[in-house]
Amino acid sequence: MVPENHINPPFSYWGEFITNLAEKTRSKIGKSRKLKRAISNTSGRPDIYITLGVHGNILFSDIGYCEFDSLERIWTFIQKWAKISKTLPIAFEIGLCSLENFAKTYPVWQLFQDQNVEVLNPTFSQPYLRHIGEESNIRQLKYGMDLLRQNNIPCKIYASSEHALHPQLPQLLREFGINKAFATVRLAGGAPTSFLPKVIWRGLDGSEVQCAVNQSGIPNGQVWHGKFFQELAHLLFSAYSRPDLPYILFENIEDVAYDFKEIPEFAEHKSEFERSNIHFSKFEELISNSHPFSRISQWAIEDFPLREMNSRLITENRICEDKLINFESSISLTPLIGNEIQLKFFDKIWKNVLMAQNHDAYIVPYITPGMYLMSQGLSDQYIPSKLSIEQKSMGLLDLARAQIKSLNKKMQSLKNSHEDAYVNWLWDRVFLVGNKLISIPSCGYTKIKSQTHKFKEFSSKGTRSLLNLLKWVDIPHIEDIIESKEIVFDSDLIIRLEDNYHFQKLKIHTKKRFFLPVKNCEELYITYPFGAERTTETSGHSHRFYWINRKFVLIHSGCPYFTKKGNTLNITVPPGVHEFGFEIANTLKKAYHIAWEFFYPPEKLLVPKSWEGSKSLFSIKFNDFIPTSIQNRNEDILLRGFTIGKIRPEMKNSIQINLIEEKLDSKIKEIRKPSKWKILSFLVKNDW
Repeated sequence: MVPENHINPPFSYWGEFITNLAEKTRSKIGKSRKLKRAISNTSGRPDIYITLGVHGNILFSDIGYCEFDSLERIWTFIQKWAKISKTLPIAFEIGLCSLENFAKTYPVWQLFQDQNVEVLNPTFSQPYLRHIGEESNIRQLKYGMDLLRQNNIPCKIYASSEHALHPQLPQLLREFGINKAFATVRLAGGAPTSFLPKVIWRGLDGSEVQCAVNQSGIPNGQVWHGKFFQELAHLLFSAYSRPDLPYILFENIEDVAYDFKEIPEFAEHKSEFERSNIHFSKFEELISNSHPFSRISQWAIEDFPLREMNSRLITENRICEDKLINFESSISLTPLIGNEIQLKFFDKIWKNVLMAQNHDAYIVPYITPGMYLMSQGLSDQYIPSKLSIEQKSMGLLDLARAQIKSLNKKMQSLKNSHEDAYVNWLWDRVFLVGNKLISIPSCGYTKIKSQTHKFKEFSSKGTRSLLNLLKWVDIPHIEDIIESKEIVFDSDLIIRLEDNYHFQKLKIHTKKRFFLPVKNCEELYITYPFGAERTTETSGHSHRFYWINRKFVLIHSGCPYFTKKGNTLNITVPPGVHEFGFEIANTLKKAYHIAWEFFYPPEKLLVPKSWEGSKSLFSIKFNDFIPTSIQNRNEDILLRGFTIGKIRPEMKNSIQINLIEEKLDSKIKEIRKPSKWKILSFLVKNDW
């Protein structure tokens, strides 16, 4: 019989941790529960740094998904982690668009201010940055940083648990005033490693950020389902098995929906950790500590592999984003609507598009409200909704398209004083309309009633030359397609070929996933936001187009995934409607020009009747500059883009600014230094 005065000691997370660690290190601890005793049988111990963070997304204006399945639950945990972070540093990587909606019900901004929390990811909706375009990369950071500034929340470092890395990120971060980053990934892809975790990451243009990376040959610290502290003994043991390392970093960013029950108990022993050279550190402080940076790294796109995803948003968001950029850039060249009205109108549309880029809609498009908490065993509450996160995000794109259409319709009321014209925000170009060619000057317009000349019939390229162009693409029955312009293989696949003067366009409507083979692919260049480079990958992702053998460009509207076997490139074509453009391109500059003309056809808009028939609205020589957007700014024009060579654009009455729209001092040599892959912004006086 157990004596009445005997009471079983309460369960202790700390005691279990000490026991497990001592067993692994074979240290004798007796009844001691001291960390120093549990590691006494180890030698040459490296300094250990641990960074902890919580992750969450996404809350729309009317409903939440994933970590935001339950607003009450997430508010309870956000408060808990924010308060504990005063003792044990815990950073927050929660979608800022979600916090903006969350703040309508809960005082989250005030909590963050009061507890001085560390915010990690300044993007607006936590997207996969390689899946979105150049302008979206900028707007994600701009809208996110603006929201933080409005609420007096600092963000000194960039870190994303989802895959949001590419070679141009250092340049983007420096433009927004961030010089520290974690080039690490928890999900959906890979990232580079290093012997020591602190390096200098140099971007394509020479921009540098201080950076932390995962270390080769040891666990990175990422643990699933809120089990980090249960696995901490194992992580420390793996660290002590590497006495050759002076210091080791473990990074853990966990979903905010999990209750780390061990944290309060471990927080009480923080000083004991410190005495054993185990430091719980803020992310920014880790990079700022006294350990030196081991090397300078300039990584290629191959160092950031991205897994294949299956979401309609990969195509639909690309198409919608390009449509929005084309419409906004074109209308910004004309005085159709007031600048202030225009700015607010497009900001509203952009926010919808950016929210639709949330990573969950790409990686788990099928998920519905409540499904996340149920699948993780955190709730048994069923929320009756059949609207998946993909469908919800698609609805935002539909709304954006409807808003563009609505504005276009409203502008028709100006027809008494205006007339139709094609507006072009790219270089001088010739545009095919029906059976006519219309010449449009750079950053200008041509009225539809102005002089045009008839276009030769489709056969002008000649069947033989067209077949030579298509010799790389293994399209079944291509000769029949050329002859009839369209072929229906069955109810699941329709292929149509169009001659768009500067390129051939292939329209594919498929109900089944299939592969489009490209033969004789000996050398392959792939693209990502603000960049392109040669790759030897046998599977990968090319955001805009494929440049093959430095001769042939194959453009796509949203089919970025490929595999390569031998000299055959297979492009994955998912179910849906897709467009491909292809043409000869002997230089990368020509490949970009053809691709941009594919994405951004001249926009049919109204211009004042008093204007002449055709005119450039501001003078520019593009040179090696590829524009990515044009916007109105207080009667000036904001022009953004990037260089693919060293020759910058030439413009009159322009000043260079950065991405937060601050004027740059032209006396600084670095501003005028020739550089490839440089992201540039200008304010230009228009010629209205």
